[in-house]
Amino acid sequence: MNRAVIAAVAVVLVVGMAFFAFNETGFFTVGSGRPTIRIAWIGPLSGNYASFGGQNMRGVELAVEKINEGGGINGKPLELVVEDTQADRKQFLNAVQKLSTVDGVNVILTSQYTELFAARNIAERNNVVLVDAVDTSGELAEQGDNIFGIGIYDEAIGFSLAEFAAEEAGHKRVGIVFLNSEAVFELFKNSFKERFEELGGRIVFEEGYLADESDFRTIVEKAKSHDIDALFVLNYDEGGFLLRQARELGFEKPFLGIDTFSSQQFLDNAGNAVEGATFTFWTPPENQEYRAFSKAYEEKYGEKLVEPLFASTGFDAMNAVALAIEKEGTSTEGIKKGLLGIKEMQGITGGLTMSPDGIVRTIKEEIFVMEADRSFHPLK
Repeated sequence: MNRAVIAAVAVVLVVGMAFFAFNETGFFTVGSGRPTIRIAWIGPLSGNYASFGGQNMRGVELAVEKINEGGGINGKPLELVVEDTQADRKQFLNAVQKLSTVDGVNVILTSQYTELFAARNIAERNNVVLVDAVDTSGELAEQGDNIFGIGIYDEAIGFSLAEFAAEEAGHKRVGIVFLNSEAVFELFKNSFKERFEELGGRIVFEEGYLADESDFRTIVEKAKSHDIDALFVLNYDEGGFLLRQARELGFEKPFLGIDTFSSQQFLDNAGNAVEGATFTFWTPPENQEYRAFSKAYEEKYGEKLVEPLFASTGFDAMNAVALAIEKEGTSTEGIKKGLLGIKEMQGITGGLTMSPDGIVRTIKEEIFVMEADRSFHPLK
């Protein structure tokens, strides 16, 4: 390397240090010297699960903008750092490591449930708070003091769907197909199975598959060979292909599912096969707060909010983190204390109360049914 190159690199480093410096208070100084509070979101913005990750990130982003329009937190604006992990575990772990050591971020929101378990040690070692901004569960609560969940209570999804299947639909024998690389689907499956069997039902067929699968014909043929009353489908957008292929192969039993059935890409993949499916879903409230949120979404992104759940949980999770910082400061210990102190915070998704083990159990879903035009509504 010649002297001219070395000098150029030195200038870049000096300018960079002057422009963007982290200090011990938990703030960054950007450009003019005005301190900002850095918050990060990581998750899939490209790849198979981008529709869910993108919605969640947008909800977080809208919350940050609203907070900054109101003067920030204690007079300091928020700065949102976003990392696309493509739903890949290695990229997720690398993002957590980079953000918490290089970028100085000490609170990270995400839409990736499974990867949080693998990131536990990094969170503890680097003293960073990780917040699932979509799901909460008992097993998530067991992941230590640095892991939090602000979103839908997952065990309740399996329980409520099992109660519907056994008590209202009268199903006695159910098959299950699930994406086995996602811990959250394993959780849904197990909670459904536990409650369904308590109510006298039987799981007579259970088949997992790996990510990136799109041909489910072999699985469908296995399902057809069993005497089942319904098929419980646990997956992301690719699950739409399963429904379509099942109908093409003459499988006529009803489908049970979760809120992923509401994804536009899932519906496009399923086509007419989705008609009559019953699934758990959260419906937005008919109030001024949600209307304002929906309007802000449409104005910013140029499209209607047609999949409100993931954006709404992201919005509420970001506001919960902001409230924690406002009350207890920007340190990691302060953020943890502030999150644990959240009681009856009114969000779009309802009243948020943090349990002592670090998850919200107050947001739950209902049973919905899909119509021929791919609109859906509560069953009752």
